[in-house]
Amino acid sequence: MLRSLTGTFLDFLQGKGSRLSHFLGLAASIMALNVFTYTLASSLFITHAGADGLPISYILIGLVAIPLYTGFSQILDRFSHIRFFQYLLLGGIVFVLFMRALLSLSDLPVYYIIYIGSYFQWTLHNDVLLPTLINDYFTSREYNRKIHYITMSQGIGGLLGGSLLSLLSHRVSTQDLLLGVPIFYGIAIAQFSYLRNSKDPVSKSKAKSSSSPIENIKVLPMLWKRYPIVGFLVTSILLWIILYSLAEFQYYKIYEQAFDYDEKALTRFLGIFSAIGNILQLLLLYFGTRFLLDRVGVVRMNLLYPLTTLIGFIGLAIFPLFPTAIFLHFNNATLDNTINQPAHELNYNAIPHNFMGRVRSLINGVFYSLGVALSGVLLL
Repeated sequence: MLRSLTGTFLDFLQGKGSRLSHFLGLAASIMALNVFTYTLASSLFITHAGADGLPISYILIGLVAIPLYTGFSQILDRFSHIRFFQYLLLGGIVFVLFMRALLSLSDLPVYYIIYIGSYFQWTLHNDVLLPTLINDYFTSREYNRKIHYITMSQGIGGLLGGSLLSLLSHRVSTQDLLLGVPIFYGIAIAQFSYLRNSKDPVSKSKAKSSSSPIENIKVLPMLWKRYPIVGFLVTSILLWIILYSLAEFQYYKIYEQAFDYDEKALTRFLGIFSAIGNILQLLLLYFGTRFLLDRVGVVRMNLLYPLTTLIGFIGLAIFPLFPTAIFLHFNNATLDNTINQPAHELNYNAIPHNFMGRVRSLINGVFYSLGVALSGVLLL
């Protein structure tokens, strides 16, 4: 698999790649951009606003998420997905440069805006726009056969983004590193332009009406009654995001004390952590997740991540120290991506295809946002 992945990258660099090679490059670039940006934003936020500012940020994320995702669901399918993504990246360049200019004021709201903005960018890019674009260029059968390549490519992108951030943080201040983010945007925009001019989508984006969250909530009791797994998916996403946010608050609180508000040291550490985490993610996906799904099955696979999370919180209660914080962070990042998310996605196969979009918009939109906001309220 690694030889094949390398070969497709070489084909892409030589200008003769297939659709897959183009999307491998895009997935790596987008993930490198998001890892670089989100790590910078987290370091700036924890250093200047402190971990105690996270509850307010969670509440704001939850309050903004529902109208934001509702707006995207209503307009996304009315435009070319590839152009929409490009325009969003151009807007990201303006946003980053504007935020860098505002950092000179050292106002606390600026750090909130940067952190929340990078949070939404991560979810929009990786969970909404990139999967939507992939569906334009691949059939469902092709996508199922190639998804592991895309996931591994994202791991490589995260490795590059984290490693580069760690190296640059030795010589450049965290605030000035924001000036390097437009380079990542520019690379991705160029890749989108090349893809648009060289490859035709399998299916064109068509304007179609999307159900609003309110309309979807009205039919939830019916769906819940006909397909009981919907209830488990709802409670699962609520409990997952609450525990995820509580763990994030705890390990950032420990990091804050361990690095004594040293911005460069925290940025360097988070970059190294991201790089190592993505290496382990590649190994776990290929050698662990595939084996477990085949031998253990999806149902039992759903139990693994809750168990590792429970171990992390027990360890935190007994040893609230730096190594425990690292394990919680590893659980939130690497184990979530390699164990929890693959099993969670496969759970949707139990729902008929004609209801899947509606259920996903409810669970990943409304209830996810509600869980984030509830996490902030609980922490306060």
